[in-house]
Amino acid sequence: MKKMLAVVGTAVYLASPIDLIPDVVPVLGWLDDLGVMALLTRYLTRSPDEPKPLGA
Repeated sequence: MKKMLAVVGTAVYLASPIDLIPDVVPVLGWLDDLGVMALLTRYLTRSPDEPKPLGA
């Protein structure tokens, strides 16, 4: 469920006209979008698919 929320949240952020750095700034505006996608990719590849047992 957390992965799906992360993907949806990222999609909403990328589609939103409100960014950390506006896209009208030629290169920097696109770099913040790439950074968000990189963070999402790292989160999705590093987080386990199954929860750990309680005794572990």
